[in-house]
Amino acid sequence: MLVFLAPAALAGLLLLSVPIVLHLFRPQRVKVVPFSSLRWLRASQHKLSRRIRWHQVLLFLLRAGLIALAALALARPVFTAGGRRARVDRLIVLDASRAMTMQGADQSMLMDRARTVAETLLWNARPGDRTAVLASGAEPMVLGPLMSEPDMLRKKVSSVQPGLADAPVTAALPLAPALLDAAAREASVELYVVTAHRAASWVHRDVARLLERMPEDLRVRVVDVGLEQPRQAWIAEARVLDEGDSYRVRAVVAGVGDPPQSRTLRLSGLQGGGENARRLTIEERQPVTVEFEAPKQAVRAGDALRLTLEPRDALPSDDEWWLVPDPRGLTRVLILATADARAPELQPAFHLRMALAALAEGQPGVLGVEQKTPEEATPADVAAAHIVVLADVGGLSEALAEALKERVTAGGGAMIFLGPRTEPGAYGHWVRQSGRPGEGLLPGPVGERVEAVPAFGRLLPFAEADWSHPLLSALSDPTMSDLGQVVWREFRRISVSGADGEARILATIGGQAPALVEHRRGAGRVLVVNATANDAWSDWPRRRSFVPFVDRAVRYLAGGTATRAVYEVGDAITVPLPHADPEQAAVVTTPGGELRLRPRRLGGQPFLQLDAAVEPGLYRVRYQTIAGEEALTFVVQTPRRYSPMTPADDAVLREWWRPASYEVLTPEAVARQATSGGLRWPLEPWLMALAALLLAAETWLAAWVCPRVHPPIATESAVAQHGFFRRPTAELSREERRP
Repeated sequence: MLVFLAPAALAGLLLLSVPIVLHLFRPQRVKVVPFSSLRWLRASQHKLSRRIRWHQVLLFLLRAGLIALAALALARPVFTAGGRRARVDRLIVLDASRAMTMQGADQSMLMDRARTVAETLLWNARPGDRTAVLASGAEPMVLGPLMSEPDMLRKKVSSVQPGLADAPVTAALPLAPALLDAAAREASVELYVVTAHRAASWVHRDVARLLERMPEDLRVRVVDVGLEQPRQAWIAEARVLDEGDSYRVRAVVAGVGDPPQSRTLRLSGLQGGGENARRLTIEERQPVTVEFEAPKQAVRAGDALRLTLEPRDALPSDDEWWLVPDPRGLTRVLILATADARAPELQPAFHLRMALAALAEGQPGVLGVEQKTPEEATPADVAAAHIVVLADVGGLSEALAEALKERVTAGGGAMIFLGPRTEPGAYGHWVRQSGRPGEGLLPGPVGERVEAVPAFGRLLPFAEADWSHPLLSALSDPTMSDLGQVVWREFRRISVSGADGEARILATIGGQAPALVEHRRGAGRVLVVNATANDAWSDWPRRRSFVPFVDRAVRYLAGGTATRAVYEVGDAITVPLPHADPEQAAVVTTPGGELRLRPRRLGGQPFLQLDAAVEPGLYRVRYQTIAGEEALTFVVQTPRRYSPMTPADDAVLREWWRPASYEVLTPEAVARQATSGGLRWPLEPWLMALAALLLAAETWLAAWVCPRVHPPIATESAVAQHGFFRRPTAELSREERRP
């Protein structure tokens, strides 16, 4: 079957009619030219010749054939054996996350393999098929709409580069349905996901939403370009502990792969240098804790300490960690909970208080915890706290509620545990209003209390988690955390309204209600936990993942200034600038250069906003106040979600994709499938080669044959003998006439 990929180019064949039309309709009148002398005609001999000769016809045919071949080549003809078949609309999703920066034994990145797979799919598309390509990174994008011409898409695919954000590959799936127009109903749809195929790459919520808008006969093909047995190590966690005269830097290093790895962890950034290195032996799934002592006089204000794991491995982006010592002392946590006469273990905040006490004991000089009832607390207590935790609180007074809003807006954090005492009506004035983003603490109204409906005899589980979020990324590995095994007995209905990006559901309770909801207000964050702070509604507080979750929540929510916040590549950053002049631009020195940004006002206070951090490292901010210039520093870390490189479970993914067909392919299998679908011959190169031959023949005929077969003057004339400007023979002297 012969098909033209660019049939519009066939219009170039109309050029062949131009010389024929000119010849047929050219006027036959003879133009009379007056001639003053006949002496040149008498000196010439003449021959009559035919009007059209054979070489002229051949020359015309060669030139017409050249134009025809050029037009046919531009139309991209393709001959395919195998007859006709149904048209296919193919969507290719390229994983552009940090996992694709991993290098293989040949020093090539996984992204190089992914680009090769995408180009193979584009080149071997059958005539009539249409293909679109999407890139899934920190900012998912469509590289090109559905089209039958692959050249433009191949150029864009070759320019895709992986970022340093741990964005799931499913982040681009919501863009796919918009690419399929009404004509797609007549074609079958194929979805190719080219990825490293790690467990953290997949988000069930994105898959479920895509299936709702796609045809039932969707065919899903996952092309696994990852390494079978990755072997690497990374810095999983690090923090600075204040011990009075010195800092203690505590780091946790983890690794995967056999045999055990021998690496060196080095601390740099201290004044005066010195040797600060530890030799480590890292075994799979056995994290190693390392501590360094750093005198305070060796750390200048505003500077950052840097941990480096040497030598670098196949995924080098997680071999660095930046630290900014915070000289302001304790991170203050205020727990608001109702006190009653029941046993301590039955009180609303018992398990939360025990978790915070364990964290404070393990981090001396870092965390300070205080608990009060809503009646005892004052607005000054709320203003002095970095984090305010509400544990099953029915409601707050108007003064406390306003103080909490102001504290969060200024960069503080709030964590709200719901429970049986929570009064939905008391929280109504906290809900943000439509068209006024950031004005409320809650992303939506809190509803009635619901008893969990058992599914297949089990309680509702922790489900649809966004493991890319900093709160959950370190708890995604099932061998190190049991967060995925948490179950609920009761919960409350929560409505998350609006689509402005400030509210984010991080996990659900069996898909029936949100389990964790994050809401941004100003420079602060609010985390709503749809569970009690004890074990009344779920078994989470009794699991080993509860204390690590509380630890990460405290670090994530802590505000006041940027040095207490936790930022990762890909995060939107909001930094409070106390007393900043809004008319003067702030200077942000990033690892890659400088930015000048004008502060914004949120809730009457100035803030600096960065849409997304694209590179890890130290960030310095200088801004003007009435008193002079102020400065602050903060760091952006590389996320560690993909560092374990845990492979995806295909049995689970097959269930997620039902009723669509699901198959996992290797790059080699894709190449074999591309060539086994029928013999496909692109005729464009052959047409161009034939056109080159015709051009050479036309040049030879016009430059060598035509002048000899039909010269302009048949015999030599006086002009040819003597030249046009030579004097007539009669006027020459006898000496001049001699030959």
